[in-house]
Amino acid sequence: MFNPETERDFSQEDEIPSSEGEELRETSKEEKQEYISREEFERQLSQAEELEIGERKIEVTTILPEEVKDEAWVVMIGGIATGAKTYTDELYEIAGSGRKILFLNPDKGIDASEEDAAYFESFGLPETIVSKTALVKAVLAEKSIESADIVRHSQGAIIATAIGARDPHMARHIVLDNPGGLTGEDSGVDLIGRSAKQLAAEQVYSVREAMKGNKGPLKRLNRAAGVMGKSFPRHLAWRLLQEIPGIAESKMAEMLETMKKQRDEHDGKGPKITLLTANEDAMFPDERIGETLGYSESENQEKREKPFAYIDNWAMYIREGASHNAPSLEHPGALRQILQANKPDIEKP
Repeated sequence: MFNPETERDFSQEDEIPSSEGEELRETSKEEKQEYISREEFERQLSQAEELEIGERKIEVTTILPEEVKDEAWVVMIGGIATGAKTYTDELYEIAGSGRKILFLNPDKGIDASEEDAAYFESFGLPETIVSKTALVKAVLAEKSIESADIVRHSQGAIIATAIGARDPHMARHIVLDNPGGLTGEDSGVDLIGRSAKQLAAEQVYSVREAMKGNKGPLKRLNRAAGVMGKSFPRHLAWRLLQEIPGIAESKMAEMLETMKKQRDEHDGKGPKITLLTANEDAMFPDERIGETLGYSESENQEKREKPFAYIDNWAMYIREGASHNAPSLEHPGALRQILQANKPDIEKP
């Protein structure tokens, strides 16, 4: 369970399966070492770079720690209409561990090659996500990033998985944080409804926490509002009509299974996959994700282990209010801890 005296901001429910491996140990505040000052981090965060990819311009944010502890980049892809500042605390935690970060979140993409387009469409990916995936790949080539730990949230997780399935050499580790596309047979209408429910629940939770006064009402409310991104209201109609239904159509499980098979066929070479879900995510409920991956409460061991035909590790945010945007609102240290682990295996409490 969450312990406010440590930096471990998530844990795993007893019922959720876990692969065996290296213990993910809690890190005390005294043991935690920072490799970038907050002041320097804020300076770099405010200095986005605009790249021109073909006829498209995209803003990217690069964070470089004062001391690099791992030469592999962390590539972070945002959810719908969320910029780098939405994930400020998460980015600071990761940079503080000595990792180089590239953050991007394209509003639109570029045309994919015919081969890539055909490959992605076989998994039900809509043109909106296919084109964004093509743009992310082009940005990585422009920045000379040949392999990275790819971390992302919501719709961005589908893009990360698409890259890993098509070009497994480009990803060392993929962390899927409350991902879309893993709720089985879904519809755009249902997902739009669940999205509205999630937004309302997060606002209620934020107001309730603000009234406690322990972190300051304005700070709490501003943080919650930032999760949705300042540009979201302006593009709301277009996003609801095109992007959210596209998330519902995406066949994430099939792409994950493809990656695992590819790795088995190449002597373990390929990206490790960590899944993080939240027990109060109304958009992508963990129960539906479990069903999609073949997990059940049955004592049949085969059924309990089936999800690991798709993923390597599975963890869950279980605090009250741990919703779709849990990392951004309450648990920014979880991703740092997973990325720091030599093997991203999650220990049961």
